[in-house]
Amino acid sequence: MIRAFQAPYSPTTTGPILVVENVETEVKEPIILEPPGELTVRVQPPLDPQGRPWKVTLFRRLDDPFESERLPDGESDGSERWLFTDVPQGPYSLQVSDADGSNWVDTPLLMQQLVQEEEVTVPVIPVEGRLTLGGKPLAGVVVFGGVHGKVAIKVWTDDLGRFECTLPREGEWEVTVGSRNPQLKRDMGNVPIRKRPGKAVAEVTIEIPDTLVEGKVVDESGRSVARASVVARSLSTREPQTEIQTDRHGDFQFRGLGVGRTLLMASSEGLVSDATQLEVRSENPVRNTVLVLRGRKQLAGRVVSSSGGVIGAVVTVVPVGQPSPGSEAVTGIDGRFEVAIPSWASEANIVVMAVGYSWSANRVQVPPKENSLIVLRVQPLGGAITVRVPQPPNDPRRVTTVLEHNGVVVGFPTLIRWMGMNRVQPGEPLTIPALEPGSYRVCALPAPSAIQLAAGSLTRDAVCTESLILSPNGHALATVPILEPGE
Repeated sequence: MIRAFQAPYSPTTTGPILVVENVETEVKEPIILEPPGELTVRVQPPLDPQGRPWKVTLFRRLDDPFESERLPDGESDGSERWLFTDVPQGPYSLQVSDADGSNWVDTPLLMQQLVQEEEVTVPVIPVEGRLTLGGKPLAGVVVFGGVHGKVAIKVWTDDLGRFECTLPREGEWEVTVGSRNPQLKRDMGNVPIRKRPGKAVAEVTIEIPDTLVEGKVVDESGRSVARASVVARSLSTREPQTEIQTDRHGDFQFRGLGVGRTLLMASSEGLVSDATQLEVRSENPVRNTVLVLRGRKQLAGRVVSSSGGVIGAVVTVVPVGQPSPGSEAVTGIDGRFEVAIPSWASEANIVVMAVGYSWSANRVQVPPKENSLIVLRVQPLGGAITVRVPQPPNDPRRVTTVLEHNGVVVGFPTLIRWMGMNRVQPGEPLTIPALEPGSYRVCALPAPSAIQLAAGSLTRDAVCTESLILSPNGHALATVPILEPGE
């Protein structure tokens, strides 16, 4: 792909263009830059449920699907109209938020005219609810959409745990809850919000188990570590991980974690603890858990093609053996990279994503000497795999789908990121481009087992397709296996 840009014109992209090593490639068609335009946005209703004007924000989508660029604020006429000037053509995300900063709408928008008008309707669903801890009312805050969600709506509960709010839609909502007394923060995962037949209001009760996990983070000499990050991940349910920090004495406390097997890990300034499994129960508080931070070692490598070092390749490294946070680096001008890994790691799964080359994944032995260099070769030609959803589809709340290649297990968020790097939009079915030739399997596994993939290998309860053999410029088709949790 070739991308051309010069202010104040709209950037444009042409391609894909086949470039062969050691052969000159000519682009004969002219690349045309269009002037920016003017966008008017009308919001209905013009005021939020509290009678205050909305705020409209425009974000320009970049090549990386995980990044965007915020445009200067538009001008409001004081009612429902917002005017944005000097808007380059291309894809955008348009957000509508209230005066409290809660995002109500996040919708795609394509700017393709010099003068363009758009109308956004904010639907309103009244909700009444109750928040409890161990069956007792809890005063705190509920964030529909999650604290990091594109749509995030905050509501405070009273001393009886009751709350009233309005939401822009029915359906599943990521929910984060928090409280100061007791101190608590918990990501609840998907909570269904629906009106019952004949009811004008959706009713919901958010129940948090009254569990307690306490402990301390220390270094290898036994000294307490303040402000260390401690992560709790459920091995029994598909709940989002919960992350907190230790206090100035190195102590930490989790309230309201889900019941069942849980994994704890701590990290601070390049140090990381071993993963600790424990059983969380409402009737049995877990106390005196000690997480020891240990040193890390450096893993150095070089990504090369037949022409030499590859610059700008994204390299992700996950140690094999026990759950551990992965590391990521971008190669320099000579194709070299360096990441920190736990000192115990003897093997690592490495994924290389270099635009213009094929995606690759390999399991490698970690050299005993830190100054040794791992060489990772990428190929110019890759194939594509199209992945179809089974019928009936798996429940995404209970089943996780992954791709396995060369013993390396890769989640679909990583593959969708690779698609974005190659300017391929996700769809149904999902076609993953530029994969290195070789053998692949598409696997489904119960969601609670997904966290164990951080140890670098498939779990025993995974169900996989037969091996797909992908050739250079080839194409393979796979359907995600049907999995009923409990199989």
